[in-house]
Amino acid sequence: MDPADPFAAHLGQWQADFSPSLHGEVRNGLLWLHGTVADHRQRQALAAAVTETLPEEVVVNAVTVALDEAVADAVILRYLHAALSNAPGVSVETLAVEVGDGVVSLVGEVGSAAELAQAVDLAASVRGVRRVTCLLALAPDAQRRDLRIVEQVMERLCFTPGIDDRLIRVMATEGEVVLFGRVADASQARQVERLAAEIDGVTAVRNLLSVDRR
Repeated sequence: MDPADPFAAHLGQWQADFSPSLHGEVRNGLLWLHGTVADHRQRQALAAAVTETLPEEVVVNAVTVALDEAVADAVILRYLHAALSNAPGVSVETLAVEVGDGVVSLVGEVGSAAELAQAVDLAASVRGVRRVTCLLALAPDAQRRDLRIVEQVMERLCFTPGIDDRLIRVMATEGEVVLFGRVADASQARQVERLAAEIDGVTAVRNLLSVDRR
């Protein structure tokens, strides 16, 4: 064994048995082992293997095993897949999960903003996750439904006598309609809200219309 490189004969085996991220160095007269393992039990097993393997004449004073206790990416991925699969309201068929250095990337399409938020929250709750990058998008079907709702509400307002639809803006998200703009009086605001609620596919209406005081 080369005393200048005391890890050379064993590092490959440790990487295969415990983690490919392991690497060693000699610093300040001590042998240091760095890297990431899946859990604390594996960390203890590695420390035992190092102590049993390295001959005493190579060890200067002590061997320090300095391992990151973060959960390995493969373990994060396994736990996250299980969490998403068991979560009500989350469709895993259209999701892809990528993990690198504790950073989770969620890619694909979801049916609603609530499903998107749930997937992100689940990913962030997994032990070892440092950050969640959300690349999810609402499925085109959901976007088309909301767009159609907006079109139908505006069409209904356009053909309702006494309502100036040019002063009203409509937004829809997952079937929830939000009304903005100005109307002549409170009764007209209630009328607009009622007309919006009658549109097929509308699940709720938030009335943020203001009454024109002029």
